[in-house]
Amino acid sequence: MLLLKNKSIKYVEVLAILISLFIFLISYYSKYYAGFEKTFIQTVIYSKFIIIFFLLYYVVDEYFHKFIKFIYVFTFLGFLTNLVLGAQFYELFNARLLERNGIFRFIGFQYSANVFAIAASVLVFYSLYNFSRIYSLIISIVAIVMIILSGSHTAILLLLMLYGTYYVDLRGVSGKKILLGLALIPLFIMLIILGPIGDKMYEISDRFSVGNDSGYARTVVLFNAILIAKDNFPLGSGAATYATPLSRDSSIYQEYGMDQVAVIKSFLQGTKKSSGVYDTSFGMLIGELGFLGTCIFFYLHFKIFHSIYKCERKGRFVIFCLSIVLIFIASTKPLFIQWDFAIYMSLMLIIPLRFKKRHLMNRLYRVSIPTTYSSFPYTLTRSKV
Repeated sequence: MLLLKNKSIKYVEVLAILISLFIFLISYYSKYYAGFEKTFIQTVIYSKFIIIFFLLYYVVDEYFHKFIKFIYVFTFLGFLTNLVLGAQFYELFNARLLERNGIFRFIGFQYSANVFAIAASVLVFYSLYNFSRIYSLIISIVAIVMIILSGSHTAILLLLMLYGTYYVDLRGVSGKKILLGLALIPLFIMLIILGPIGDKMYEISDRFSVGNDSGYARTVVLFNAILIAKDNFPLGSGAATYATPLSRDSSIYQEYGMDQVAVIKSFLQGTKKSSGVYDTSFGMLIGELGFLGTCIFFYLHFKIFHSIYKCERKGRFVIFCLSIVLIFIASTKPLFIQWDFAIYMSLMLIIPLRFKKRHLMNRLYRVSIPTTYSSFPYTLTRSKV
């Protein structure tokens, strides 16, 4: 096991504390301040992802590969059971029956189509680093079938991004070119939304019919989050005030006219649990922390992951790619609210640090590996930098 140096561990711990302190201070001085109790609880919720990451990285470290194998078995058995039982699976486990394009969406034992599909994508990512090409190909084919049957568009894009990350990590594609291209995308989106075209989009959004409550609410929440961040520039409305389970009593929904939107109105009245209101962590972050706050929030997370990668291995650009993947998932899923998404995304971050392929070990770790060994455990010797 390669441990972080004590100095690096302290640095990471300080950054983790700074995240919570930063969120609390933003919230305390906001005009929408929700009170100490709600603000404190929401700050802890914001920290859920980084806490789970630390638990999996430090505590589960020695059993990481066994833990992944358990997830393989758990996910595959759930898929087979769902496949064999069909519609009866949902009745047997008292699960909600979901459809997309007239086809039942597979949920497996995760009880969620999106979580089930994202788990499959992360398992493919693990196979690329740890299994032979044949096994990785077989797992990829099975995972693609699982993702298609789950009807998760997010997981399809995630799988493509993870494949790209693996090959960037393995072949060392120029990071500056990729980052420059990706940086232009959100900039282009911001120019559209904050300009006159954005005002027209808002008018249209008031009139289009709701075919998917969750997707529609997510769009409304994300769009209004940008308006809130714009009005409260450079920070947002503060923790527990917008697009979170604790924000039902917030006046911000009435102030921005969202209380008249059917799916959000049902959430505020408590008739529905979420209806997509907090299905996008990015919308929550933009609304509550603002543009500057969101940038600082992700930057502190990135510094934590980067310091760990810097200490453990070469090829550190992979953490840039994985951070971009995190932002993508946060844009479409409640990454910083639901523990299941946090677990799979934490595993995704750890996988490039825990692999068994000899050629990758030689290339990326600063270690000496005896050529007579064919599998773990290896004798790892850190070289001086």
